[in-house]
Amino acid sequence: MVFKNNGISIRQFQILIILNAFGTGVVVLPGRAAGFAGQDGWLIVVFLAVIGVFLAWILATVGQRMQSESFLSYSGRLLTKPVAFILGAVFLVKLLINACLSLRLFAEMLRTVLLPKTPISVTCAVFLIVSAYAASKGVEARARIGEMLFYIMIVPLLLMIALAFFSFDFSNLQPALSAAPDDLFAGTIRLGFVFTGLEYILLAYPCLKRAQNSRGAVCLAAAFAGVLVVLLTLATLAAFGPLNIHAQPWPMMKMMDMAKIPFTFLERQSALMMGFWILAAFMSINAALYYGVLLLRDMTVSIRPHGRNKYILLCIMPFVYVLSLLPCSVFDVLHYMDFLAITFGAACLVAIPLLLLAVGYVRPKPKMDDTGKTPLKEPRRNTHA
Repeated sequence: MVFKNNGISIRQFQILIILNAFGTGVVVLPGRAAGFAGQDGWLIVVFLAVIGVFLAWILATVGQRMQSESFLSYSGRLLTKPVAFILGAVFLVKLLINACLSLRLFAEMLRTVLLPKTPISVTCAVFLIVSAYAASKGVEARARIGEMLFYIMIVPLLLMIALAFFSFDFSNLQPALSAAPDDLFAGTIRLGFVFTGLEYILLAYPCLKRAQNSRGAVCLAAAFAGVLVVLLTLATLAAFGPLNIHAQPWPMMKMMDMAKIPFTFLERQSALMMGFWILAAFMSINAALYYGVLLLRDMTVSIRPHGRNKYILLCIMPFVYVLSLLPCSVFDVLHYMDFLAITFGAACLVAIPLLLLAVGYVRPKPKMDDTGKTPLKEPRRNTHA
């Protein structure tokens, strides 16, 4: 495994943030937002986008103070090693369960749209193996893949939205601003799963070649992802309306069939849209596996100090696969994603970063060596006369 290729640029970091924001959960976001606030469901997504930028600012602030230290090393220096181990366990549970739920939701979506006769067990196994292989190649390989997928996904996606624009009925968004504040607040809290992927900012900061003064770039990437999600939600609501959107199992996929792409032989643009989300799910799941392996490696460093990465990944894969195959419906998966977002998700995105930020401001920064990665030890003072 090539886990030592741990240097990526700010631009690559921004691309990974944007692609991680387009997990499988975004596909169901318009329908669920309409369930809370009707035609004003897009306002919930706007609130979520603003909160996402604020959370990215907090995570980037903590990341800049880490000075190339790993998450466990930095939190252990501030809060003692036992507390750092507990925080790392919280992150690990969040990453692995999120990988399980994303894998199952992706398999259900793929079976509905493209492969109705393919068993979910086969789909999950193939996709998990491919994602694990990408995770085994390290963060630089992930960054290069992300650079290619960014132009393959985002540019055609914006083009399809623009082509479908003329088929939308914007009267479906009226009357505007009629939703009750309680419904908007409840929807914002319950749909927190859209933040899945932002916690990778904190875990990926040690991989940045130039982490200083990167906070603005991180917030810009989060804002760009938020604008795209708001556009997709607005387009889907305008296409179907708050009442008809529930009749579509995957409304965002169906919405793309309204786009009339000139000079093309594709009869169903939803199949092309499904291709985009296959790539998005791939980036989300392999990121969870990669950072999960790094966390578990640092947590077990005293148990197996050499050659442990590939074994940790091989141990994680069966766990993710078995949990993704537990009998449950799509509704159950979404319910579990909600629960994960308001528990472990809130801890990883809000509680832990704020705790590290507060303690980091109280305790002074250590002096680093010439590499900028290892804190210098102060010489012992001679207390004898």
